[in-house]
Amino acid sequence: MPEHASKPTKIDRQLTGPQITVGGHTVQPLARLAGQHSESNGPSGGGAGARVRLTPLEVIVSSPDGAERRIAMTDPTARVLQGMAALAAFIAVGSAVLILIARLLGRRD
Repeated sequence: MPEHASKPTKIDRQLTGPQITVGGHTVQPLARLAGQHSESNGPSGGGAGARVRLTPLEVIVSSPDGAERRIAMTDPTARVLQGMAALAAFIAVGSAVLILIARLLGRRD
């Protein structure tokens, strides 16, 4: 009997954390949950798996007078990793160009 794997289900939800009151101000975090969930059924049993990513979005701050302010969350680690990946790509391309030039110049001699 062939194993039956269901089509992955997309997950995309905005989650709201619990409200925390500090010094009369209420703080509530918001995050985004994104990913995929899949299940499989076969003759030897079934299974399930998920790949998800939780990303902080913002914090809602409510003051005692009722004013509400939204503070966006930034991910400095992601920015540093993106910069490192860009630098690595630049070095790889630059090295490939230098190797190509060296080979071309070596053929002329």
